[in-house]
Amino acid sequence: MNRFFIILILSVNILFISFDAYGASPGKLVRKGNSLYAKEKYDDALKAYEEASVESPESARIYFNKGNVYFKKNEYKKAIDSFEQSALKSKQADVEADSRYNIGNCWFREAERQMDGDLNKSMDACRKSINSYQEALDLKPDFKEAKENIEIVRLKIKAILDEIKKQEENAKKQQEAAQDNEKKIKQLIEKQKQLMEQNNRLSDEKKKADDSQKIKNRATTLAKEQKQLSQETQNLAENIKQQGQTLKMPTDQTEKHLDQSAKEQKKASDQIKENKLSDAKGKQKQALDELEKALRSMKNCGKQCQRKQEEQKQGGKQEQKEQDSRQEKQDQKNQEQNQGQQVSGDKKEEKKQEQQEQTVNMQMTESAQDILDEEKKNKQQRTLRSTGGYKAVDRDW
Repeated sequence: MNRFFIILILSVNILFISFDAYGASPGKLVRKGNSLYAKEKYDDALKAYEEASVESPESARIYFNKGNVYFKKNEYKKAIDSFEQSALKSKQADVEADSRYNIGNCWFREAERQMDGDLNKSMDACRKSINSYQEALDLKPDFKEAKENIEIVRLKIKAILDEIKKQEENAKKQQEAAQDNEKKIKQLIEKQKQLMEQNNRLSDEKKKADDSQKIKNRATTLAKEQKQLSQETQNLAENIKQQGQTLKMPTDQTEKHLDQSAKEQKKASDQIKENKLSDAKGKQKQALDELEKALRSMKNCGKQCQRKQEEQKQGGKQEQKEQDSRQEKQDQKNQEQNQGQQVSGDKKEEKKQEQQEQTVNMQMTESAQDILDEEKKNKQQRTLRSTGGYKAVDRDW
């Protein structure tokens, strides 16, 4: 990260070479703000810049310095607003480029801040960061730091995409686990309903046959089955708790209801064992209610996992689309540059050929003229010899 922020914030002293244009009062306030900024007294520095901007509201450089202060205070949205004003009010390309560059730095910091929360928001901040660096490069093509930072942000985007993929896979596992747990809770509910029906029949038979040994034996068996169900419910609660920790699922409410159901089931088992069938009915009903609450809670957990998975998929697809778009623009730009170079090369070659043709034409003209001059001279000589010295007008030439 040190490499990234080699020129994270340009020095305010570099920007304020002269304050004559602002008058004595704003210049004095700006110098005061710069001094306070250097001493890391950012609130006091901001106050000085604010006072200076009242007298020089169109000063791009004052807004630039305010942006620096907000950046140091980790108030990136306000910093972006200030740098944006600096860029809009500036009449100098370098100042505007520096403003756009620092906007890129702000968005990058915002991206880092969102990494532990919303990866899609972090991705969006990275895209805005790259756009700002590119705007700085358009204004100042030799802006080396902006070029380097673009590559660093692209690496950050790749890391975010990898993390999104991991979370997407984890969300899929969460959803599968939630569906499996729903099925298991439904099975517990059915078992609990069956045990309640058995207790109802046994209670009716007890009223008719009083306390026969057969009824007592059946009650003992029912108590064991109810105790076994309590253990199964408790085991599922512990498994879901472990899944929640491993897969980072919101399973707290489900665990709570399952734990409570297991306790009520255990109480019902003890009461059935003591042949207190009527009292056990109430505990069985409470256990069933808790199981149904656990099922609703697990369904909500599954919906949350599914929604999260869809959001992550959408974020990954959006970034892939953005990457494809950027790559397409870059390819088009490279193609235009190559075409420009080819056209330039063709023009050079054409010019070279023209020069060669001109040279040949000159050589041809000179040779032809020599021949004509020679022929003319010979003809004159022939004429002179035939006419005894009369020089006729040479109509051929």
